[in-house]
Amino acid sequence: MEYHPVCLPLEQLRINHVRNIASADLSDLQQINVFYGSNGSGKTSVLEAIAFLTTTRSFRHANIRRFISFDQDDCSVFGRNESKQQPVQLGVYRSKKGDKRIKSQGETLTKLVDLAGALPFQLIYHKSFQVLNEGPSTRRKLMDWGVFHVEHEFKSLWLRLQRAVKQRNTLLRRMAGRLSPAGLNELKPWSSELVSLSSEFDQARRSYLALLAPLFDEYGRQFLGDELMQGVEFSYRSGWPADREFSEVLDSSIEKDVQRGHTQYGPHRASINITLNGIPVADVLSRGQLKVLLIAFKLAQGQLLYQKKNVRVIYLLDDLPSELDDGHLGLVCQALNQTESQLFITCIEKEVVSSFFNPDKSRLFHVEHGKINPLI
Repeated sequence: MEYHPVCLPLEQLRINHVRNIASADLSDLQQINVFYGSNGSGKTSVLEAIAFLTTTRSFRHANIRRFISFDQDDCSVFGRNESKQQPVQLGVYRSKKGDKRIKSQGETLTKLVDLAGALPFQLIYHKSFQVLNEGPSTRRKLMDWGVFHVEHEFKSLWLRLQRAVKQRNTLLRRMAGRLSPAGLNELKPWSSELVSLSSEFDQARRSYLALLAPLFDEYGRQFLGDELMQGVEFSYRSGWPADREFSEVLDSSIEKDVQRGHTQYGPHRASINITLNGIPVADVLSRGQLKVLLIAFKLAQGQLLYQKKNVRVIYLLDDLPSELDDGHLGLVCQALNQTESQLFITCIEKEVVSSFFNPDKSRLFHVEHGKINPLI
């Protein structure tokens, strides 16, 4: 099947009362958009605003009050693309009191999950490395981002899983550590639902990772070389012991589930591990190597989404040059160029990044004290 590039996802971005950005109206956005300025000027807040359009929250802090300008009661972000081929109109409003309004294509949305596929983005910033050395939940989210966008049925599966786990955990907590026949009867339908979902979840994730693996390896070799990448692999864990049937595991763990008040095993506990010669990569690679390895993984996810759905990811790259020497920065920028995706990049010195990109496809913005000024 022949794939054709889709239009740029964002032509205009309006930001109001986001951190130290009082108001900004960025029009005529290009394929490559570079925001440069000193630390604390507001560069990262631009990336936050873009991510806010599909998550309704900040990736830097869970408390929305930290995202909204300190002297304001609310904030809003609007993104637009008027292409007939792929029109985009997204708007999100939130207040410090908890009010939230989401609009897509002019219609009000009531569920966040309905917004998630509207503007797929991949984020690289200093805390992104935590996905490689923290608990399984962060790596599970990294994996499921791709499965969600590539596998059409995954959204409904995910919603059913969340409901089943939530209901089962509520019943487990209600039992207050004491197992009873009545409690078992209440648990039975939700346990059955988990068992029926487990094989579908497992297959969807395994199929996705099988497609992703060669793309990840290709980018990794491009950035880190053949010798190092020969020892790199990622393995998938289903969320229960691999040598046992999930139904058996769920039955045998019921007493501990009741004691702990939550479901210990299941698709909601799945993870991937990335290792080098059997050792977690976070224990053996430098920060620069970890950064390019994570970029390789996210570029592979973006490439797979384009191959399967003809959708290009937006890449949000905060302080891209940090941790990278000139050689690796050049390789990463070359790969980003080849994706033909829209890029939003922040840096301190514009020349460090802008020299790697075609000026005809780029736009530079200087950010200072929350003011964003395009260079003509």
